[in-house]
Amino acid sequence: MTASATCTPLRLVVIDDEPLALKQLRRILSRRGYAVDVFEDPVAALKLIDQSPVDIVLTDLRMPRRSGMDVLRQVKALRPQAEVIIFTGYASIDDAIAAVKQGAFYYIEKPISPDQLLSVVQRAADKIRLQAVNARLKEELSKKEPARDILGVSTPIRELVKVITKVARIDCNVLIQGESGTGKELVARAIHLGSERRELPFVGFNCGGFAEELVASELFGHEKGAFTGAHSLKPGLFEQAQGGT
Repeated sequence: MTASATCTPLRLVVIDDEPLALKQLRRILSRRGYAVDVFEDPVAALKLIDQSPVDIVLTDLRMPRRSGMDVLRQVKALRPQAEVIIFTGYASIDDAIAAVKQGAFYYIEKPISPDQLLSVVQRAADKIRLQAVNARLKEELSKKEPARDILGVSTPIRELVKVITKVARIDCNVLIQGESGTGKELVARAIHLGSERRELPFVGFNCGGFAEELVASELFGHEKGAFTGAHSLKPGLFEQAQGGT
């Protein structure tokens, strides 16, 4: 997301091996206030997309060096949040279904009507902005109410929520004690959600659920053949939680 949460224009990349079509598309979209980069070469376009974020990619389906489906797959790998719109003069229902299944926002048949183009791009832009607003609200909510999943109105519960909120702001080790079934992992997850690590993994592990000799293997991982039954390399939970909790 490059511009959706601000007043700056959304950034669009348009790919088509027809120079005249590119010129027309750029003119139509620029007049609507979008920041537009155009490319005849899909490889060059993908290089830009890899190096800097974009919001919407519009690509022709049939091009010499990459097909529109190739572009779609690579854009989704590089920029999962970007929306991709495919257009072509060789439209078919099968192509449209395949494109949508692989994550395309919409499929437009050439010749492209300016009104249809602007309508589809506007819908994609609205979706991007809505997702940005939702993400921001979720982040703000997690900061304000990291313990929102802990239900209760009693004095001890309210005190617990206060402690969770306070501890979550501090980057330190935390020991949580309690009887089995009292919600220790729920408290740990709430602390994680209220911390600066909330976007990184939270990995829970119940030591009591594993034989003593397997605990170290679960936590630290093991190499293939390290012991009987170790048929492949296995990353440990500490590695999986790298940077998180």
